[in-house]
Amino acid sequence: MAELKWDEQDFLECLATLPEVDEDGIWYTYRVRNEGLALVITLWTYQSVVQFSLVRETSERPVTELSFVVRGPVWRKQEKYGDFLIFPDCVLASVQFYGSNLDDVFDRVTYPSGITVQVSAYPDIHFAAG
Repeated sequence: MAELKWDEQDFLECLATLPEVDEDGIWYTYRVRNEGLALVITLWTYQSVVQFSLVRETSERPVTELSFVVRGPVWRKQEKYGDFLIFPDCVLASVQFYGSNLDDVFDRVTYPSGITVQVSAYPDIHFAAG
């Protein structure tokens, strides 16, 4: 299993929030609040998995929740209309991936192409995959 390739500084600058970090550095959770919604991004760095949850501030239950295995390096894209985190070459994963064998998603014969996920927190929460 490949580890997630990412730059913690890119997340800090793009999301403008500090993460909650597991004491062993296994997972990082970023929570961004904007206009009654919270975007929660959790990274499991050793499994190269990212989970996106969109939560109404009046409830802790997610409106939507998606998990991806990220095969490419995460990077930051700055444009005049927003600051984005780009998660390239992703494969959709079960939200309950714990204990799963995710090694096969790195097999490019079985999974020849992935999707790119793009997320932004300001000025609005924006999530796109394609």
